[in-house]
Order: sequence, then C-alpha cells, then structure tokens
Amino acid sequence: VYGGPVSNEEIFVPPPTPEFSYTRKEFSRFQSAIKYFDKPMGRLFDAIEAMGYGEDTLVVFTTDHGIVD
Repeated sequence: VYGGPVSNEEIFVPPPTPEFSYTRKEFSRFQSAIKYFDKPMGRLFDAIEAMGYGEDTLVVFTTDHGIVD
C-alpha cells in the first residue's frame, strides 16, 4: 500500500527497542508509511503558506495506536 517496506539499510529501530527480525520488519513497514505520508503533508504545509496562514496555523497529527499488526 505504501510503496513497500523501506530497505534494510534505512530501517531505524529506536532505543530501547530490541533489534529482532520481527521489530525490524514492523519498523520497516511503519517507516514506509511515514515516508508515504510525508508528501501529502508537504503539500498541506505548502498550501497553508500559499494562503498566508503559515504564521497562524497549528497542524496536529495523531494516531490512535502504535505499531500493531
């Protein structure tokens, strides 16, 4: 859905998360979703700036869960 998992070299497993093959797989998928989401967020921020609301706008993004299968 998100263009596939990020490459093995790109995966960042934050401490104190253990680096098991399962956690690397989950972070690979999660980080792929983040990369996919980055482009539309950039368009949103560009649009906010173009409309002149850049200094007066707060954008909040949240999720209802962490990495869950």
